[in-house]
Amino acid sequence: MATHSNRNHTSTTPTGLTGSGCLIRMLWFLVAHAVLLLSAAIIVAQHSKFFSPADAVFCGAVIFAAVMRYLDIRFCRGMTSTGKPATMRHWRRYVILLIVVSLMVLAAAHAVGHYTA
Repeated sequence: MATHSNRNHTSTTPTGLTGSGCLIRMLWFLVAHAVLLLSAAIIVAQHSKFFSPADAVFCGAVIFAAVMRYLDIRFCRGMTSTGKPATMRHWRRYVILLIVVSLMVLAAAHAVGHYTA
């Protein structure tokens, strides 16, 4: 008869996700990106000149997303989309991609807002 040992079991989920880790992931992945899209839509709708309050919110969301992703990887055992542990190299690539795409979205929002005015 086989016996089962509980010494390998932990109280966390298989990915090591804790409550604070889950909150941080939701903040950087869902909230920050939603704020980016919403503020870009406001820039288009208001036909705003460069650096309106919506631009400040947009830039703040970029910084917020980068910081939350850093905290996720550094302190909450952040994972990649394939379920592997994320590293600072993943964070650097994320930040570079975030900045490039955000600048493109911001420029497009201003261009569309300007030409639909």
